[in-house]
Amino acid sequence: MEAVYSDAELAALMAGAASDLVDIPFDATPVRHATLADRIVRTNVRESVEFGTRSPEVRRATYPPLALQELMRNAVMHRAYEGTNSPVQLYWFAEHVEIINPGGPYGEVTPSNFGQLGLVDYRNPNLADAMRVTGLVQRYGAGLPSVRDAQRANEQREPRFEVDAHWVKCFVTMRADWPGNRPARE
Repeated sequence: MEAVYSDAELAALMAGAASDLVDIPFDATPVRHATLADRIVRTNVRESVEFGTRSPEVRRATYPPLALQELMRNAVMHRAYEGTNSPVQLYWFAEHVEIINPGGPYGEVTPSNFGQLGLVDYRNPNLADAMRVTGLVQRYGAGLPSVRDAQRANEQREPRFEVDAHWVKCFVTMRADWPGNRPARE
């Protein structure tokens, strides 16, 4: 599969971002959106290793990569492709990530029951099946539970969602105790 952007183009997009904001244009097919999002996650997630306090060493990340990948893939899968030309948007700030999905909840899923365990519906069943067959998703209905599990394993709080009839916004906060967030010792 051909990359939407070469590694050099991706680095230039991110280096040229205003202040701490990275707004990557998603102007390709849904599968390419998902694979580009994976590359962005791999490029931006930092990892630390703690030696000596526990055995084996403990690895922690600014964000759990699997959670961000799943959130982006869910956004691509569940977005509205009719009636809007707005893309899925990924904003990478210094201390949090925002994912904005045009289209809002669909079918049985409403703003009031969004995220409830076991409640799923598919606006794009053919796309969902294509993403399952290509290995971009493992099984239906597993997205948000796997995000929550990854956040807990990385000792982070769950993502926050703002949901209305026209869009879903997801906010994922960087680990509060990430070494770069700790105050300098006196």
